[in-house]
Amino acid sequence: MREIHRSGNERRTKQFEYTRDRRHNIDRRRLISDPDITIGRLRTIPVFRDLTMEQYHKIVRICSKVAFSKDEVIYRIDDDPDTMFILISGKLRAVLPEGRELSRISPKDVIGKQGFFTNKKHQVTLYTVTNCVMIALKRSELFSILTQDKDMWVQILSNFVNELSSKLKNDNKIIQNLSNMNIMEIL
Repeated sequence: MREIHRSGNERRTKQFEYTRDRRHNIDRRRLISDPDITIGRLRTIPVFRDLTMEQYHKIVRICSKVAFSKDEVIYRIDDDPDTMFILISGKLRAVLPEGRELSRISPKDVIGKQGFFTNKKHQVTLYTVTNCVMIALKRSELFSILTQDKDMWVQILSNFVNELSSKLKNDNKIIQNLSNMNIMEIL
């Protein structure tokens, strides 16, 4: 996965090839300079719903904007989930260990959320299908904010549990429908 560098000191301590954008397409300043757009995106994401404006601003301050080229790997199976992404533009594909495509991911989706919150390694490899722009959130930075703001911590975890519960209900309906189909085939 691409390293995220934010300060000049970090860049000077490592040797990089010259690129037009030495920050490796990552820019926190643009997100902070126009937080309303980023907050608008965050509000549409179930895990970040119902926060206060102050809490949204805290999250925006730790967000980074990152760009990936077509056919680039975002993360691989068994990578540590230290970053959660919000896809702004482009398309991604998630691939299972045996090489089968699991899903295509469109803008406004959150990538790596489950592992991010549960600290479980990634179960898929994620590739870009097109050039992509995403918002990146580092776990250490978000958890630092959450430990200082317990109300935000409770709200985000509650949202996360509700989202998982909703998915479980949907999966149970699918399983029930498949079970009913098998019974009808037997009869």
